Amino acid sequence: MKKLAEKIKEDLVNEAMECQIDSNIPLSDEDKSLLYQLNQFAVMQVEDDAEVLRDPRKIFYKADEELKTGLVALSLAIALTKHYSRKVYSKEFLADNIRIENKHPGDIKRIDFGNINSELAADILEEGLIFDWMVYRDNKGRGIMGLADYKGVDLEADSEFRRGGTPVYEFARFERKYYKYMREKVSRQKDDMQDAFRKVFAEEAAKQLAAQINPVEFAAKLFSSNNPAKEISNMLKSIENKSDVLRIEHKK
Repeated sequence: MKKLAEKIKEDLVNEAMECQIDSNIPLSDEDKSLLYQLNQFAVMQVEDDAEVLRDPRKIFYKADEELKTGLVALSLAIALTKHYSRKVYSKEFLADNIRIENKHPGDIKRIDFGNINSELAADILEEGLIFDWMVYRDNKGRGIMGLADYKGVDLEADSEFRRGGTPVYEFARFERKYYKYMREKVSRQKDDMQDAFRKVFAEEAAKQLAAQINPVEFAAKLFSSNNPAKEISNMLKSIENKSDVLRIEHKK
């Protein structure tokens, strides 16, 4: 009898996992694959749920609840990151609009995003973001700290990040925080590259300028002049007349 119950549960789990996914927004094959994986993850998350253990048939609606939680969290993360209106795109608005429909267990599962902006809905179907949710939500994982370690973010040293609250809010806040962190990091890298280029350019330009003037003669003229700025300007014009352009050699 126990083996029969286990066999029935296994069949129901497989049926819940193997359903096809459709949506009211256009889906590429890659999008369908990501939704399929997200649905499988949701099923695995509720396999050991107390209600499912008592009645394995409940795995279908419990998995749909878990899938919807994931879709709401992903949508809120995109809304915060892409600066959609926080008054409109609240957790409650997203939860009211995302609907999961399947008339019979195991049928094609249709995900309807209602009045949610189609671009926002499409943006959640990004492999990295969905994997972040799986790392965060995994029953056997470490939640937000596990996700932070995976992304290389030291949350314990970040006094500004608010941990806790519902999983939907905590995940969305982290993704917004990580987006800002990466944007600032890229900006710093660009500034460092520009500073390095300016330094090399200035050094090379200085070498070529020095090669074209008599430093002793120029220093004497500069210190004896009533208008040093004018003397420097005249010197530069003189060099420009001798050379069309300063040639900066590219060093490999």
